[in-house]
Amino acid sequence: MIDPSVRLRNAIVDGQLPIVVRLLNRYPDLLDNIDPANGWSNLHYAAYHDRLEICDLLLRRIADRARGPTAGDEIKLTFQHDTVIHTACSNNAHRSLELLLEYFSVCIDQRGHHGYTASHVCCLANFPLCLSVLLENGAYPNIQDDDGNSPLHLALQYGALECIDLLVAYKADGQLVNNAGWKPEELAYDFEVQSRY
Repeated sequence: MIDPSVRLRNAIVDGQLPIVVRLLNRYPDLLDNIDPANGWSNLHYAAYHDRLEICDLLLRRIADRARGPTAGDEIKLTFQHDTVIHTACSNNAHRSLELLLEYFSVCIDQRGHHGYTASHVCCLANFPLCLSVLLENGAYPNIQDDDGNSPLHLALQYGALECIDLLVAYKADGQLVNNAGWKPEELAYDFEVQSRY
């Protein structure tokens, strides 16, 4: 017989809402269900796989628990210190991201591994849909990671053209220098990216 925590995690990944509901009703203590391999909670998995209905279910149950006698710190971090906001952005899960920001807007510019915010994560992979959601909800376009790189630095470095356009529209600072003294334009992936900028 498969461990209920593993069954629940698999049902979330597969988007099997009825199974998730049934398992959580039977095992309410598995609401967080932290994966010992990476520190991801159920909500991290639902966010990453853009399981909107499952995210909604988990968020409502977490909110109910927060009002109860076992209330506590509801912002769960992975072993790399990433929030569910980071996780959603790392797989371009923009639908779930919009819902998550209703509950965790305070995490919009929180730093995770390497000092990356969710905006940095979007620019590394050229996920303009998620970046747009973040910027529309108040993400700071000039926040710097551990190396002093802003999202614009990374967007130019990795050739994320659509993210560059968004950041420019939101007044990202092109004169900001990183820890090595480089401006964003000086990290451009190639001449085409530089000329587009």
